[in-house]
Amino acid sequence: MITAVNGGYKQNNVWFIDGNGNISEYDFGDLEFPYFYSPNKIEYSGIVNVLKEKIKVLYKNGVKEMEVYKYAVASPYIVKAIKEANLENTYIEANIVYLERRLGADGIVEWVKPRRYAYLDIEADKEKITLIGLIVMNDGKAEDYIYFNTADEFIDYIEERKIAMLLAWNGKTYDFAVLDKYLDKYEYWKRILKVDAMDLYSYFTRSISRALDFVGREEGLGGKLDIKTAGLIEYNKRDVELMRDIIENNNLVESFFEIANITGIKPDLNNYRETWIVENYIMKNRKLFNNLYLLDKAGYESAEEYEGAYIFIKEAGIFENVAVYDINSLYPSVFLYEDLNNECCDYIYKFWRKLIRVFWEYKERYRNVDKIKYNIYKVFVNGSYGVFGTPFFRYYDKTIAEFITAKGRETLMKMRETLEKMGFNVIYSDTDSAFAVVGNIENAERILKYLNKSIFPYEAKIDKYFVRVFFTEDESGKAIKKRYAGLTDDGKIVVVGFEAVRKDWCFLARDTQYKLIEIGLMSENKREAYVKMKEYVRAVKTKLFTGQASLDDLAIVKSFDMEKQYKVKTQTLKAIEQMNLKDSELRIQFVEYFFGRGNKILVRNTDENKLRGMIDYNMYWEKQIKPSAERIMATFEEKMTLDDFSSANNGVYLHVNGGKSDV
Repeated sequence: MITAVNGGYKQNNVWFIDGNGNISEYDFGDLEFPYFYSPNKIEYSGIVNVLKEKIKVLYKNGVKEMEVYKYAVASPYIVKAIKEANLENTYIEANIVYLERRLGADGIVEWVKPRRYAYLDIEADKEKITLIGLIVMNDGKAEDYIYFNTADEFIDYIEERKIAMLLAWNGKTYDFAVLDKYLDKYEYWKRILKVDAMDLYSYFTRSISRALDFVGREEGLGGKLDIKTAGLIEYNKRDVELMRDIIENNNLVESFFEIANITGIKPDLNNYRETWIVENYIMKNRKLFNNLYLLDKAGYESAEEYEGAYIFIKEAGIFENVAVYDINSLYPSVFLYEDLNNECCDYIYKFWRKLIRVFWEYKERYRNVDKIKYNIYKVFVNGSYGVFGTPFFRYYDKTIAEFITAKGRETLMKMRETLEKMGFNVIYSDTDSAFAVVGNIENAERILKYLNKSIFPYEAKIDKYFVRVFFTEDESGKAIKKRYAGLTDDGKIVVVGFEAVRKDWCFLARDTQYKLIEIGLMSENKREAYVKMKEYVRAVKTKLFTGQASLDDLAIVKSFDMEKQYKVKTQTLKAIEQMNLKDSELRIQFVEYFFGRGNKILVRNTDENKLRGMIDYNMYWEKQIKPSAERIMATFEEKMTLDDFSSANNGVYLHVNGGKSDV
């Protein structure tokens, strides 16, 4: 068996880089020729071997035992050519990608975590590198931070140390894209496994991609440094350390490779899609599934619309003592507890029940034994139901997808109705959870027993307990779904849907909004919060208009595929195209831009002092700082009287629809 961190194709060979950073090459025959099955007789140049076998094939409506030909071919590319030349034939597992899936599923390659890998962050001016910061992980221990001023110094060090994997936050769009321009000529650079740390974190936490600064705060690690105060090296060092701590504290590198180990899929977040995970798991563990083989689709259907998750929001406002009741793995549970009773797809539905039960049993087995495996099987459980709504899935079925979401809506509505019948104010429900004002944590726990009786056999848990949480409203006064911020009982601030968690706003706007959220959640009352917010925003405005904000505070990063034909050419896209015209060798995939006077878009291709003189600070105020701040402050600015803060409530937040104090 070959152990490898990464692999790829080189003409008619396959290359691998192993856990020690060593590179090796094999031709297809040295490993195992690519192969597929078909009951049809096929003649085509490139077929190197044909065997006749009897296998059991999984169809939507049952299992068919059939005699098939096993075709081994000289190259993976021949499989595609054969299918295109013989569209009328039936194929079994002919669309399993050779290196990315087949070799791992057949046990020829084991994907392993490298002994040495590194976290990196680059600082660049119009893609001209000024600093590359690095922290190497060597056999599980972090080495001291080091930095390089050129890409050549950096790659020499990486190759000398035989570092087999690199991680960078937003690396796919920025760090790796910039380094590719300089290092694409180096063979070792091409072999290294490159992982976007932001995408890695998002995948395992099932969250949207978010800025490093925000995730660091949410994880209790603090945020970025101010570059003007700290200086470039300390600023960069902090970013690398923050990224390392986020990833290492959550065991995400181990989890990343464990998925590859369990499924046989080549380590790559693009490969870790739900359809590939479930298919590869079945292939790698055929004995668990009666030695079944997977039928290829004859063609791909267009996605059909169906009603999705249940979402309800009652009103905007500030609420205290809010329990978030989450139904454990709601949609996968539907497979376990509900019968479909549909002749055309009942068999595949019951087969999927067995698959989910396998995932579920492993999840429970590892619950208090192996945190990494537990979290992976939890990902498998929660991701396995959605494949039936994906047109590219070989067993795509709208009937099943529709049935699952309908039962999910029904169960969540039942939980909401139970809470309201008990006299508790349900302020928000979304997909598999309900937010209810419950008075105190003891009530929350007692309520849970009643809820689980009402939704049996489904089971809910208290996912979070907010000491305080607020929801905002739009310009028409309507409460906004999927946008709230709250302070949990263990002191964490949770932010969903605001600009503070998005990358497409400048850092100053995001940082300001986060600080306002923090003030609002931590203050004793609304009046105190609003006064502090005004003071803070006034200081930010002064910082902006007196030139104290750094270019990093004001930069907005956008990424573009320059080969894509965009229907609307925005000012940002025009700026990128202009930069490419000035430097024909540079194909920019991203741009750091600024608002310029005269409604212009500015890019970092000029002297910093000259650039500062061209920036439209008023536009930053009107389009970035002010709107992001107002979204928070409006919640705390509503008309009030002194009665709102009487001595009876000790200055804490009040809401007219508070919950009862006991059950």
